[in-house]
Amino acid sequence: MKRVRRLREIPMLISELKAEEIPAVNELIRSSKSYWPQDPEYLKEALKLVAIDQDWLRTKNGYALYEKELVGFLGIEEKEDFWYLEHLWITPGKIGSSFGKQAIEFLIDKARSAGIGKISLLPEPSSEPFYAKMGAVYTGVEVPSRVVNGPVFKEMIFGTEAFATRR
Repeated sequence: MKRVRRLREIPMLISELKAEEIPAVNELIRSSKSYWPQDPEYLKEALKLVAIDQDWLRTKNGYALYEKELVGFLGIEEKEDFWYLEHLWITPGKIGSSFGKQAIEFLIDKARSAGIGKISLLPEPSSEPFYAKMGAVYTGVEVPSRVVNGPVFKEMIFGTEAFATRR
């Protein structure tokens, strides 16, 4: 019989993003998005679209994910009856270390506490398996990239089933 060793979750601190953290978050987004093989021209243009600034922070909610240093960023837009997960980026050296899982659990708990029953997202194609493993389901909606020759993004949602399993 093969023994399966479970990865011990590394404790993570999640705090509301402060304006002075924006440059570090943009660098984290750049390194995380660059981690996966992509066309350099697409990457250059896409990074312009995913960078955040003070205007973004005024209208949306950002959370910095820390271990000893910044390891991730979670960004959401709160709509009236659902939330849109706009950003979840983990620093490349920490991918697979449970930080993404902890961020999703934090988000689902926060949404449930606010009476929100649905979280929508358009994940990077390379991260779709992660979100499916976390309980998100593909809706059948596909959205082409705003960047020429970019990928097609598949809408996924966390809904009542995902919320019910995370108590």
